[in-house]
Amino acid sequence: MQTLRVILVVIALGAAGMAAPVAAAIPGYTPCPSPPGQQYEVMGGATCEDSWVAQSYDYDDGPKYQEFANFTCYSSTAEQKPILLTCVSDTGGELVVSAV
Repeated sequence: MQTLRVILVVIALGAAGMAAPVAAAIPGYTPCPSPPGQQYEVMGGATCEDSWVAQSYDYDDGPKYQEFANFTCYSSTAEQKPILLTCVSDTGGELVVSAV
């Protein structure tokens, strides 16, 4: 009986370890499909289809403020982590990229 308990505990722990991590969403924002290690979220007039904007941002060599179509994007400061990038559209939409 003790062996059965150990087997069940191992199975339960293995299943829990296989579950994908879920990032906590920012209240009022809609989560979008995101690359590994990041969480994209939108609100207002922005949609998940606008996530290409975040993928266009040049963290390494570009200026802090960069414009793409009707979005202006800017990287965050260390105090704002885990938020990495914020993109605001002319129409009031917003796309936020967070580290997870």
